[in-house]
Amino acid sequence: SEVLAKHDENYMPPEAKHALDQAQKNGNKQ
Repeated sequence: SEVLAKHDENYMPPEAKHALDQAQKNGNKQ
């Protein structure tokens, strides 16, 4: 359950992290 909790709370798939990073960069540019 510890692994699942850590996965749910902190783990983010590389694709999601990349997309979020791109969104933040785009938001900062504007």
